Amino acid sequence: MKSHTKSLSIQNPWERVALRVVCVALAALVCTYLYLIIFSITNVMTMKEAQVQSQRIENSISMLDTQYFNLTKSITPEDGIALGLGSVEVPQYITRPGVMTMDATADHSTSL
Repeated sequence: MKSHTKSLSIQNPWERVALRVVCVALAALVCTYLYLIIFSITNVMTMKEAQVQSQRIENSISMLDTQYFNLTKSITPEDGIALGLGSVEVPQYITRPGVMTMDATADHSTSL
């Protein structure tokens, strides 16, 4: 009977190392779990704040649109004449010289 008790009381030399490794791994898992929980909570809070900010911006844009449309309704052709503007009977377009409209006889030898 005593020999049985002695064998259970003998400690393996790797037992302390294994216990420390298990404790460190458990602590690392707990820290990782807490980090992920905190990250998820802050992510939800950030998303809700972004939605509120987006709603504020949408409201501001809709108010500006309403003001713009109300202001454009009040503009009449008489307002344009008062500002010196007039109607155009025959439109005249101005073309800008570019690669397609360059004169073939023009001198292109100018250097910078």
